[in-house]
Amino acid sequence: VAPGPAVNTLQRMDRLDNSQGIGIGDQLSFRVVEDEDPARLLQVKSTGEVEIPYVGLLEAQGKTCQQLAFDAKKLLEQDYYHRATVIISIESRTVTSPGKVYLTGQIAKEGPIAIPPDGKLYLSQAIIEAGGMGDFADQRKVKLVRKKGTKSSQTFVVDVKDVIQNGRRDKDKLLQPGDWIIVPQRLINF
Repeated sequence: VAPGPAVNTLQRMDRLDNSQGIGIGDQLSFRVVEDEDPARLLQVKSTGEVEIPYVGLLEAQGKTCQQLAFDAKKLLEQDYYHRATVIISIESRTVTSPGKVYLTGQIAKEGPIAIPPDGKLYLSQAIIEAGGMGDFADQRKVKLVRKKGTKSSQTFVVDVKDVIQNGRRDKDKLLQPGDWIIVPQRLINF
């Protein structure tokens, strides 16, 4: 005996991607198999929601395609369909920076620098990306200020000269969004 349509529906939706989370700005392909219409492209809004036809806004950020498809299926079957096979896939991803760090003081270019999408930016890299330190910078006492909660912060002092000139990567710091890098001026300039 061949399995009935309900079993096939579950098997097809169970094959949807269940490993990657959906992100803000991602473009999704959406279709209901029973409609026999071509897929529609949907954009995940800055709120993390996506506008699903007939359903309205659904939270998409952080969910997998499979999770979102089952959420949409449940809502579609409440009012519009006897059975809905929802197919959702990620057509294109928006690559975004996880945040910024800020540089100030004796640096060639003060201001924010975006952390790359892979989330890896070290203190020495940020300084180099900002054009390097000024002529009167104290390269041995660069401060990294990191917020810890709403009222406190943690300060690290890094000898960037040792990191860059001697290759001491063990002394370099991996930056986090919101970190402040303060490059002080040397007390004696000669």
